[in-house]
Amino acid sequence: MKKLLLLIFAALSLTMTNDLTAQTMAAGAETGPQIFTGFGGEFWYRIGGLYQYNINETHSVKAGIDFAVGNFNLVLINPEYRYAFEETFDGFYVGGFIKYGIVIESALDGGSYFGLGATGGYEVPISDSFILDLNGQLGYASLGYDFLGFGKINDGGLDFSFGAAGKFLF
Repeated sequence: MKKLLLLIFAALSLTMTNDLTAQTMAAGAETGPQIFTGFGGEFWYRIGGLYQYNINETHSVKAGIDFAVGNFNLVLINPEYRYAFEETFDGFYVGGFIKYGIVIESALDGGSYFGLGATGGYEVPISDSFILDLNGQLGYASLGYDFLGFGKINDGGLDFSFGAAGKFLF
């Protein structure tokens, strides 16, 4: 799975333009709750970093790495494609996401989390160099784990998250 995500980012980087007007990038921090209906229902609080690159005026890709804290903890990799209705970093956008996570610090150590779905949000320019991003994601996810050595178990369910991000443009 890690190799697949690496290939996706490599392919996206090869298609990016060198036009200076399309090279707007942003980096920042993101936080918010995440709800998973599988495994009897789980609630995590996510905090992490992000990097966003504009392919052109309306298309961008975002990569996030989050640490999710709850009954058990996850490290999540969250690549995302975005289409902006007006222009990137200003206004409404929709897109798709993939989430891949590793379970850490629990009886489910070594378990994996995989999800995909739709994303949307609104970006508000606060200044020439700072953007506030209010966002949400809705999709399906699967949690695979080996509980205390009793064998592999897979549990799927609805994946829902929302949050806010602060991004600095450069």
